[in-house]
Amino acid sequence: MLPWGIFFDDDNNPDTDNLLVAWYGYSPAAGGLRWMQGAADNFALVADETITGIWGNDPLYSMDLIDDLVNVGLNYLVTVGDISSFPGFDADPILNEATFTIRITPKVETIATPAPMYVGVTPSPSLDDTYISQDAIINLTPGPEFVIGDNLTVTVSDGDLNTNPAANDTASVNVSTSDSVAVTPVTITENAVNSGVFTAVLPAAFSNVAAGVTVTVAYLDVDDGLGGINVLKTADSTAIVPGTIQFNPVAYSVSEEDGTVELTITRTVGTDGVVTVSYQTISGTAIGNEDYISDSEIVKFEDGEATKTITITLINDTVFESTESFTVLLSNTGGGATLGAEDTATITLAGSSSGSSSSGCSLSYNPDGKIDPLLPGIVLVSLIYLGWRSRENNAR
Repeated sequence: MLPWGIFFDDDNNPDTDNLLVAWYGYSPAAGGLRWMQGAADNFALVADETITGIWGNDPLYSMDLIDDLVNVGLNYLVTVGDISSFPGFDADPILNEATFTIRITPKVETIATPAPMYVGVTPSPSLDDTYISQDAIINLTPGPEFVIGDNLTVTVSDGDLNTNPAANDTASVNVSTSDSVAVTPVTITENAVNSGVFTAVLPAAFSNVAAGVTVTVAYLDVDDGLGGINVLKTADSTAIVPGTIQFNPVAYSVSEEDGTVELTITRTVGTDGVVTVSYQTISGTAIGNEDYISDSEIVKFEDGEATKTITITLINDTVFESTESFTVLLSNTGGGATLGAEDTATITLAGSSSGSSSSGCSLSYNPDGKIDPLLPGIVLVSLIYLGWRSRENNAR
C-alpha cells in the first residue's frame, strides 16, 4: 500500500537520502488521483508540466515508492488534562514527578478496509527516470566553495553512458587540483539500472586541501554528435574556522536567594558556521535538585555568533547551610568547533543565614544544618533552675 513519490537529490550524494517533494494519491480538491505536495488539509496539486517539463528534464529528480513511512508524517497527539491524581504528583513544580503510561495495542480489525485507490496504479503523468540526452550534465558539490575536509560528490548525467539498460554501467572522470599537475581518474557508477545518472564521492585527498585550492573534474563527452567536448566543473576550498568554545569567566559566586545564575560560554578564534556544545551540571557540596536544578542541554551557536548564556535555577530553602559549590561541564562539540581548556565553570553558593536566632543567645546547629533537638529542653531547664535559685536567695 505504499504510494509513489518524487524525490530530489538535494546534495548530489548517493550515500544520503533524497528529499521527498511530491506524492501520488487521492486529492479531494481534484476528485481523483493526482500528484500533490504540501501539508495536511492543504495539499497543493503539482502541475503536469512541472513533472514532465521541469522535473522530468532534471536528472536529480527520480520517482520511486515511498518505503519510509516517516515521510508521510504519521503523528500522534495526546492531550493530558488534570494530572493531580497521577502517581508521583506533587504541587511543588520542582519535586513534581507525575507520570502516566501510553500503551498502543495492535488488534485485527473486524471490518475489512479496502486498499487505497493508488495501490497498483501507475502515476500519471509518470516521471521518466532515464536521462536520454546526449548532452552531458556535470555537477560537483558542494560548490562553488566547500569546507576543507567535506566530501565532494561528482554527478554526470549522460544518456550515452547508459550502454546496458539491464545493468549499472560505469564510466570515468578526471580529477585534479590547482596546486598539482597530477590527474587522477575516478570511476563513476550509474545510480540505478537504466537511469543514465552516474555518481562518485571523490577521494578524501581532494577535499583535504589548502584554502583557496580549486578542484576540477573533467569529463570527455565523445558521443554528443559534436566531435567531443571537455566539460569542466570546479569548486574552491574555503578556510572555515569554527572556533574554540569554553567558559568565560569560569567562577561564579551567588546566593540561593538570587534564584538563578547565568553562565557565559564564548566562541573564540573563529565564528564560522553553525556549531554546538553540550553542558551538564555536576553536584559537589551543593547537591542537584536540592540546592539547584540539575540540567543538561545542547547549546547552538549560529554562524557568526560568539557568545551564549545558560541559566541554572537555584533552590532557595529555609535551612541553614554553609558555603557550597557545584560545577558545570562542557563536552561534545559539533560543527567542527574545538573545546577550550576552560571547559568547567564553578558556582559557589554563599552560606545561608535563614533560620538563625536574632536574640542574644546563640543556638547550636547539627552538621546537617538543623537545630539540635536537645537544645530547647536544656535552655528551658536552665531557666527554671536559675529562677528557683533566685527565689531561694530572696527568701533568705
